[in-house]
Amino acid sequence: MASYREISNGQISVRFDAATGSLVSLRNQLTGTELVSEPRLGASFRLLVPLPDYVANYVFGTEQATPMITINDSEAVLHWNGVTSVNGRLDIGVTMRWRLTDAANVTIEVDNRSPHIVEEVWGPIVGGFQGVGDPAKTILLPDDTRDPWRNFRDEAPNWGYPWPCRAIWYPRPMGMQFVELHNGEEGLYISSEDASGQTTCFHLEKQPHTDPCNGWIPPAVASGIHIAVTKHPFVQSGARWVSPNSVIWPHRGDWHAAADRYRAWALTWMKLPSPSDWVRDFTGWQHTIMYTQSDAIHHRFADVPALSDSAKKYDFPCINLVGFHVGGIERGYPDFSPEPRLGGEEGLRAAIDDAHKKGVRVLLFSKNNRAHANTERFKKDLIRLATKDRDGEVIQNHYGYDTLDTRIIHQSRGRYAIMCPAVKEWQDLIIGETIKMAKLGADGTQYDQICSAPVLCYDPTHNHNPGTALAAGNYEFLNRLRAALDAEGLDFVICGEEPWDALYQWVQIGYCRHKGSREESRLRKYTFPETIQTVLIDMYDFDRVNFALMLGYPLDFEIKRWRGSLADASALAAYAQSTNVIRRELAGHLMNGVFRDRLDAEVAGSIEYGVHRATDGSIAVVLMNDQDEPTAARVAATDRPSKGRLYRPGESPIDYRAEQEISVPAHGTAVVVQ
Repeated sequence: MASYREISNGQISVRFDAATGSLVSLRNQLTGTELVSEPRLGASFRLLVPLPDYVANYVFGTEQATPMITINDSEAVLHWNGVTSVNGRLDIGVTMRWRLTDAANVTIEVDNRSPHIVEEVWGPIVGGFQGVGDPAKTILLPDDTRDPWRNFRDEAPNWGYPWPCRAIWYPRPMGMQFVELHNGEEGLYISSEDASGQTTCFHLEKQPHTDPCNGWIPPAVASGIHIAVTKHPFVQSGARWVSPNSVIWPHRGDWHAAADRYRAWALTWMKLPSPSDWVRDFTGWQHTIMYTQSDAIHHRFADVPALSDSAKKYDFPCINLVGFHVGGIERGYPDFSPEPRLGGEEGLRAAIDDAHKKGVRVLLFSKNNRAHANTERFKKDLIRLATKDRDGEVIQNHYGYDTLDTRIIHQSRGRYAIMCPAVKEWQDLIIGETIKMAKLGADGTQYDQICSAPVLCYDPTHNHNPGTALAAGNYEFLNRLRAALDAEGLDFVICGEEPWDALYQWVQIGYCRHKGSREESRLRKYTFPETIQTVLIDMYDFDRVNFALMLGYPLDFEIKRWRGSLADASALAAYAQSTNVIRRELAGHLMNGVFRDRLDAEVAGSIEYGVHRATDGSIAVVLMNDQDEPTAARVAATDRPSKGRLYRPGESPIDYRAEQEISVPAHGTAVVVQ
């Protein structure tokens, strides 16, 4: 008969299999909900310890000898003195510490006495998860997957891996360092409290082995999801490593509770600076490609005054010029000198000067971690500074442009290497290129693909840990860049593509698209409302204009897939301008307030809405109708003044009495202020 060891504190109880150390029960004692639905799939830890002739040498905690388990009140310590894999015994000690507060706080210590490197450490692992209560009501965030056990998203192809799986990385585009599973009334929050930027994964796998992964499974077969916190510490022979704290928190409430907890932790170390004056009033930019890797010229510098005019006309006085540099977009990196075919340095300076006279800001698109791999400069010199894989090969990206052949995998002319930002020589080069752009008179740059982590760099000449190279390297680079710009007296704004949360310590505007789950966008806005993130808008994206207003986010106009301007989309531009009037008038709510998502107001009707609270306590409720027919809505008056104001695009605001019916037109919006 199985025996167990258990700790509890009245809020949480945690039970371990005494023979294996596996977590076989995780219970929210306040609600009575068991979160390990299938204890036969309980787990503890895994290690990856590659051997010279066997890279995939995994150590599974479930296959180890019985651990020593010590219980002290609400703390459990599990210790394995040596481990085994399919290739034999390894002299590696593993210690897991579980400490209960309002959450389970877990660390793993690895004492590597073997001659090998411990590359990956997995744990804690919550195995056998099926749902928070009813699986059908369970939702996984960040991506809003419903019933993730039976609607598992397998990241095929992953041939050779024994189970359907997916990886939620951190750092990653627009990433935060937690996952949340909830049913609307209670949830399970799993996070890694790690400020270092070390490559982290929330790894989900579905057991048993099935293909397709959501096919029928006989009831007697154990089935569930493993959720593991993983790190890539590369623990050297003779070294000891202790993981950052992982938090497993069964809680009351939905994802808002998880977001509140994560924010409270993040702001203990993240310092979000005040934006530049013009960024504080930023409502959107016009994003335009000028020149591409396939030699297509869409605009020259002589055309920039017309681009500035269209941006100014519709009250979005900022333009972002893509492919302004030698070779155009996805070519020529890291040389960000103005392209001669477009008018050269003299032409770009004149264009920027003209824009400034009109009150239009100019940003220049660039990349801080890419080099064009097809160039002789890269092949003969810069290759030294590129990230390398396990076999010493350069890690590359490629994108197709204009011609069909470039969209055949690996045939793009814009093939480029991911450069290692942890190397100071590369940092110096990009700092120099950035200062060069600033001295052209531009107001800032948008670092495309700054979000490209996680990538492990194995180049031994770079003298870094492969698991911390990219994020920590970026942090060092951005600190050095800020100091260099300040030393030159340059007020130059750094923007970046889809930054993860910590990058907003340096990045003032996030070039984001918000094309995924709306709930994910709500989560990001709610957690860090002070960050400025754009919403992508093309020719006919009226709904997305309304969505951006609902979130209080600025607009990223990519008209005609980046090739046009607002002048090519006059109807959309005029509508966006009418919403901008509301955005500016209600800036205290929509731009500088706190996003409360659907909290603090009750709205009746088939309609999306978002609530923004100003510092004076008043709220703005943005209603969004993405349906083909008008819809009616009522905003409840609970604990709010009975009178307010109603705003509609293109109309003067009018008085509003609480709970009166509001008709919102098809693909339209309205805002109630109380």
